[in-house]
Amino acid sequence: MPNVIDSAQEGKGTSVARFLANRGAIVVKETRPVGRLKGEHGDTVSADTVVLNVIKGVKKDTSYGVRLERIDADGDFDSAVFLDYDELSELLGAIEFISNTASTLQSQARDYTEVTYSTRDNAQIGFYHSNEGQLAFLKLSDHRGNTFLPVHRLGVLKQIVEGAKEHLTKCGATEE
Repeated sequence: MPNVIDSAQEGKGTSVARFLANRGAIVVKETRPVGRLKGEHGDTVSADTVVLNVIKGVKKDTSYGVRLERIDADGDFDSAVFLDYDELSELLGAIEFISNTASTLQSQARDYTEVTYSTRDNAQIGFYHSNEGQLAFLKLSDHRGNTFLPVHRLGVLKQIVEGAKEHLTKCGATEE
């Protein structure tokens, strides 16, 4: 992979994003929709699997990942992030931890508490707990809107990520 990826791009963000930034190479991109998650305020987050093949001369490299895209309540594009295949297991564990923590805290009177997981592409997934209740959130950009949803709907996000991982595994992805 480093032979194809420009050295200035190495080490920053996701492999999928670096593959898409290639110049002087042929990029073959395959995508498949794997799910949508509706937010509390009419917005949605959709997930697509992404398989990228970068061909430069006789060398071919492949990258696997997921693209999450937020569409605001008006139906306009808001933000998007990439998740590399090797991040998916950790993300699934984080969703499980966040859900379990929310369940544990649900009946407790506590100060404002926030639990957050951040991806390589700076997306944040988590929930907050306050005297008024709990709400989960997905933040795909520091400069755009957030998607809020009831904590129990994190299970839908988990199913989407599991489905994406399963599909990418069938396409040849491995956690190396």
